[in-house]
Amino acid sequence: MTPAPDDPARYRQLMSLFDRAIEMPIADRPIWLARIQSEEPSLADELAQLLIHDGTCNDVFDSHGERLEIGLANACDVLARAPGGNEDISNADPLLNLDLGGRYRLEQRIGAGGMGQVYRAFDRIEERVVAIKLLRPELAGDERQVERFRREFRAVSRLMHPGCITMFAEGSHLGRRYIVMEYVHGGSLERLSQGRPTELLPILITLANTLDYVHENRILHRDLKPANILLVPGEPLRPKLADFGIVHLGDDEAGRLTDTGAILGSIDFMAPEQIEGKPLDSRCDLYSFGGIIYWLWTGSPPFSGTPLQRLRARFESEAPSLRIRVPHAPPRLDALVARLLRRNRSERPDRARDVARELEKILAELHGVRMTNFEEKPLVVTLRDPTSCELAAEALLGSGKPRDAVTLLRSHDISSWPVLIRARWLRKLGIALLRTSELTDGLSTLERVLTLLGDEVPQRQNSRRRRMFANLSCLAARSIFGGAGQEAEDVERAIIHRELAVIHRWIDIERAVYHQVAFARLAFRLNIKTFRTEAYLGIAFMCSLRAWSRTATRYYRKTLALARETSDTSGLVRYAIVLGGIETSIGHDNRTAMAHFDEGLRLAKSIGDVFLTTFASSMRGWAATLLSYPEQAKNDFQRASDAAIELDIPWLRDDAACGSSLVDLLQGNFESATSRVRSLLASDIRLALPLFEALPTEILGVEALLSGRYRDAVILLERARTHYLTHNLYRGWGTFAKLMHSEALVCWAEEVGARNVPDFLQRLRANAKMGQRMSRLWVFRGWGALLTGVEKARRGNEKAARRLFDRALAERGPVDHPSFMDHFFKIRIALERLHLGDSKDSITRILDQINANLEVDGFLGIRRSLERLRNLHQV
Repeated sequence: MTPAPDDPARYRQLMSLFDRAIEMPIADRPIWLARIQSEEPSLADELAQLLIHDGTCNDVFDSHGERLEIGLANACDVLARAPGGNEDISNADPLLNLDLGGRYRLEQRIGAGGMGQVYRAFDRIEERVVAIKLLRPELAGDERQVERFRREFRAVSRLMHPGCITMFAEGSHLGRRYIVMEYVHGGSLERLSQGRPTELLPILITLANTLDYVHENRILHRDLKPANILLVPGEPLRPKLADFGIVHLGDDEAGRLTDTGAILGSIDFMAPEQIEGKPLDSRCDLYSFGGIIYWLWTGSPPFSGTPLQRLRARFESEAPSLRIRVPHAPPRLDALVARLLRRNRSERPDRARDVARELEKILAELHGVRMTNFEEKPLVVTLRDPTSCELAAEALLGSGKPRDAVTLLRSHDISSWPVLIRARWLRKLGIALLRTSELTDGLSTLERVLTLLGDEVPQRQNSRRRRMFANLSCLAARSIFGGAGQEAEDVERAIIHRELAVIHRWIDIERAVYHQVAFARLAFRLNIKTFRTEAYLGIAFMCSLRAWSRTATRYYRKTLALARETSDTSGLVRYAIVLGGIETSIGHDNRTAMAHFDEGLRLAKSIGDVFLTTFASSMRGWAATLLSYPEQAKNDFQRASDAAIELDIPWLRDDAACGSSLVDLLQGNFESATSRVRSLLASDIRLALPLFEALPTEILGVEALLSGRYRDAVILLERARTHYLTHNLYRGWGTFAKLMHSEALVCWAEEVGARNVPDFLQRLRANAKMGQRMSRLWVFRGWGALLTGVEKARRGNEKAARRLFDRALAERGPVDHPSFMDHFFKIRIALERLHLGDSKDSITRILDQINANLEVDGFLGIRRSLERLRNLHQV
C-alpha cells in the first residue's frame, strides 16, 4: 500500500475518502473518483492505489460490507482518462493473485532487477510466506539467460548457511521460469546507513563470515551492495546475502554464460577487474565489501560524479580515506577499508574470514572487550562493557538460546553500574528467564527493576487497586491532553509492565490488569505510537474478559486506526488475534472469528515473527475448539507446541498441551489426554504459573464427567474452580469448570438421588446465577435459564420449569454450526423434559439425532457420555 503522507490532516482526508468509496454503490464510484481527480490529482492517485490494494489483498481488517473488485477496473480507467491523470495507476500488476504452479499465490511485488521481478507469495502447502523471483518474459526465449537463471538456483540451493537466503524450489509456469526462496521482511542494509558502529560492526562480521563460506563453495556473488543484503528483524539484526542473480562459479563453464567484457553488477561497488572483464576471484567481492563499509559510514559510495566519472575514478586513483569523510571513524577501520578498495587486487585481503577477524578486533577496541567468533555469529566472551554484553545476550536470545543468555547476563556484577543501565540489563535478564523454566526468577527480576526505577508493585490487593484507579485517571487525562515526550526510564518501565501484563494472564488476572493499566498510562505519557497501539489492544482484551462488548469494540477500533496509521504490522497481527477471540467469546460468529485468526496468522508469517505466529496458532486452536472445529484445533495446537519447543518457551508449550488434551477428550482419546495433563500437574511450572494447576485439573474433571464418574467430576471441577479463585484467574479462565460443574452435579444427583448430593439445590442455584451474569458471552447464553429450570423442576414447579427451558432455547438461538457446548445444552434440555413427562419416543428421536451429529462432528467423547446417560435414564 502506498505510504500515507506525513501530514496527519491529509492522511485523515485520504482515509475519509476511502471509507466513502467503500460505502457508496459500485456504479457511482468511477464518476466520483474522476471528480476528485480533477480537483486534487495527487490525492486521487493515492486513493486509487489504496483501492487497488483493497481489491487485491482482500484485507480482513477492512470490515466493509462489499469489495471493490467489480468497480475497480472502471474507476482506474476513468482516472487514467481524466486530465492530468496518472496513467500508470490503471496498469495494476496483472500477476498479483496469480496462482503460480497451482501452489503459490503472488501477493505483492517487492523488487525488480535486470533479470526479473521478485514477489512476496504465499505457499499454500507449507503455509508460509515465500519470495518468488520470476524471469522476465522477454528473456524466456534466450537460452543463455534461462541457463544463468537456473544456475542461480543450482548454485545457491546447495549453500546451507544461516547467512544466505534459503532456496526452496524452481519451476516453470506458462513458459516463465521462477525460483522460490525464503522471504525476509526486515528491509535491506540500506536503511542502516550512518548507523551506530556498535550495531553495524556485528552485522558486518556475520556478513564477512557468510561471504567466506560462499567463497569456500567456489561461488562468487559479483553484485554485493547494501540493497542485496537483507535483514532478519530481531535483536540483534541478522544479515542474509540475497540476489545471487549474476552468481559466478569458480570454473570455466561460468565464463561461457556472459559476453566478453559485459559489465554485470552495480557500478558503485564493482571492482576494477570486474569492469574490465578480467577473470575474477573472491577478491572482487571483497572490493564490494569495502565499498559497503564505506557507504555505511559515510552515506555515499567512495567515488562521486556521473556514472562515467565514477567508473573512471577507480582506475585513476585509490579511494579517498574513510576518515576524510568521517573523522571519528576508527583508524583501524579506515586502514581495513583502504586495503579492501585497492585497485590492485593483490594488495587486498585474501579471504573474507581475515576481514571478519579484523572487524572483531575493531569492535573489541570500541568496547574494550575480547571477541571470539563461533561459526555462524559473533559472540562476546569476555566483557567489560555493558553495551557489548547486552548485544551478545540479545544475539543468544534471538537465536533461541535463552539459557545461554541467562548465563551470560548473570556472570557479571552490575551493582556499581548506573541505574538505567542496570535496569535495562535486569529487564533483559528477566525476559530471558521467562523463556526458560525459571519463571519465578524472571518475574521477581522484572519486579525488582520496577522497584529500582521507583515503581514498586504494591503487595496488598487494596493498594494495587488504588494505584490502578489512579493510573486510570491519569490515563484518561493523557488520552485527552496528549503525551509529554519520551524518557529513557519510562520506556524501561513501560516495557516491563507490558511483559508482566502478558505473563500474569497465566498467573493472576487482577495483576495483569494492574500492569496493563500502568503500561497504558506510560504509553500515552511517552506518546510512542506502537506502545499506544498495544495499550489500546490490552484494554480491549481486558474489557472482553468482563464481557463489556461495547467498550471492547471501541478500543479495537482505536487499535486498528493507530496500527494502520503507523504501519505497525505486528500491531495488526495482535489486533486480528484478539478480535478473533472477541468474536469467539461474544459474537459467536464462526466464519468471522476464524477469518480474523487466519488473517492474523497470515500477517505474522508475512513478517516472519515466529513468536507471534506460534501465539496466533495457539489462540486459533482454542477458538477452533470452542467453535467445534476439532481437526483444525488439533493441527493448530501441534504447530504451536512444536514452535514453542523450538523457541524454548515452556508456558506456551504447556498452553498448547492443555488445548490438545481437551480436543482429545472431545474426540474420545481419554488416555492420551489424561496422561498429558497429569504430566503437567507433576511438573514445577504450576508453581510459577498457577493456571497450569487449575486448567489440567479442570480437564481431568471433564474427563471424569465424560467417563461417567460424576462424583469425581464434581470434586475435580470444584478443586479447579478453587484454584482459579485463589489466584484471581476465574474471570479469564475456567469456562468448562463453570458449566460442566453443573452438568456433573445434575448427573450425580440422577445417579444416586438428589438427597445424597450435599447442598444440591443451593449449589445448582449459585451456578444458575453465575450463568445469568455471564450470559453476554455466547458460551453461557441460555445456561442461567436452563439451570434455573432444572432447579424449578426438582422442586416440582413443572410450569415454571418448562417456561424457563423454552426461554433457554430462545436465548441460545439457532446456529449453523453447533458447538460441543450446544450439544451438551440440547442433551440436558431433552433429559429434563423427559423428567417432566414428555414421551420417551419423542426424546429418543431427539437423542438419536444428537448422537448422529456427534458422530459426524467427531465428538466421540461426548457420544460416549451420551450413551451412559441414555442407559441411566433408559431412553
